[in-house]
Amino acid sequence: MNKKKVLYARPELGQEEFTRHLFSIYANDLGFEIINIQKKFPDCTAVDLRDGKNRIVNIELEYHAGNFISHGHLNQLEEGETCIVICWSGKGIQFIPSHIEVIFLSDKKYGFEIRDPYLDLKIEESGVTQEPLYRVISYVSQEAGGRSFEEFERVSMFRTNVKFSNNELPKGSVIVLREHNRLVGEFTVISYHWFERPPKTDYEKRLYELTTFPVTINDTYQDVHFENWTKGHIMYTDFKLYDPSVNFSILDRSKYERNFYIKFEELQKIRGLV
Repeated sequence: MNKKKVLYARPELGQEEFTRHLFSIYANDLGFEIINIQKKFPDCTAVDLRDGKNRIVNIELEYHAGNFISHGHLNQLEEGETCIVICWSGKGIQFIPSHIEVIFLSDKKYGFEIRDPYLDLKIEESGVTQEPLYRVISYVSQEAGGRSFEEFERVSMFRTNVKFSNNELPKGSVIVLREHNRLVGEFTVISYHWFERPPKTDYEKRLYELTTFPVTINDTYQDVHFENWTKGHIMYTDFKLYDPSVNFSILDRSKYERNFYIKFEELQKIRGLV
């Protein structure tokens, strides 16, 4: 395979769709000709052209190799049927039977160079160059009415009283959420707003209620307690739930650290790219 570079790849890293995206571009270079890609198992039917085989094969696309087992695909195979697993990471490969071929694209021999789209992002505001920040902050489901972080996938704002340098959080910054001893997901900052005072007028209160779902409103409606005012408001995109969640121990940090900045290399380690 000729060496290639993939810069600023989408969908976001860490999801099965990323592998699907990458394979759809480079299937021919890897020795496959795609016949069909679908949502149900198996993800893909292709012609395997490697070593002159010229045979039709089933392919399952995963982010981590072990997801093939955790998603129950081994039990979906009929007797005598096989499947090629193509994934980004070889994590969990030891749980896959030896008769099933596994190809993980992060292997250096394939020459993929994946870069975060915001790594080199610089925004000029008021003559000051701002670079993205990477921050781990705590998520407490009890403070969100018992709701899991997963529910924020359908929201576009996250409220927090965590302080950022000079009350600024540049566009393109990445926030990683930690719940107990697990890193559960991330999102990318569009804008950040810090408000010193809570809403006072009826209009401001109603607007606040509408824009803070699911934290302040349940399915039947509940009153917002404005004495528990949260000053920081993060508008975000590229929400990503880590599946599976990542053990906090992957970072060389004290377990007592709750909110702290990390380097981009540490973010990539969390994502499974280092």
